[in-house]
Amino acid sequence: MKILFVFTGQTFDKPVKELMSVYEGRINRYVSHNVVELKTKNEKGESIERIKEKEQKEQLKQIGEGDVVILLDENGKQFSSVEFANQLQKLLTTSNRKIIFMTGGAYGFASEISKRANLKISFSKFTFTHQMIRPLLLEQVYRAFTIINNEKYHH
Repeated sequence: MKILFVFTGQTFDKPVKELMSVYEGRINRYVSHNVVELKTKNEKGESIERIKEKEQKEQLKQIGEGDVVILLDENGKQFSSVEFANQLQKLLTTSNRKIIFMTGGAYGFASEISKRANLKISFSKFTFTHQMIRPLLLEQVYRAFTIINNEKYHH
């Protein structure tokens, strides 16, 4: 099993990148994973729909047939950490394809990628920057693995 984190846009904030690196290293103890940052370049005056379509084109390139796609979406389902760990464990045991966690751009996801999602999750009713949600997601995935393996990190 492999996990792929697909983040739309790049991270240039050094402390965010360092924190991401910490949790990526911890996740490596449990599962093979990759992080992909999709480079996006928007033209001045482009419509929101056009921007989302361009991002979607790049996002869809990351998805194979049968992959499990989990979108971070403000209208997605909210889980406790234990519930999220249980959900991840089910996916790990029932799927032989990649599990893909994906963040959208500033305007969210275009319709095709949204329809392709197997699950949409929300971390909170708060809005987080597209930079800050990255280490939060990585930390929660790491936390889920510690819960699955009955390790002390969660409590």
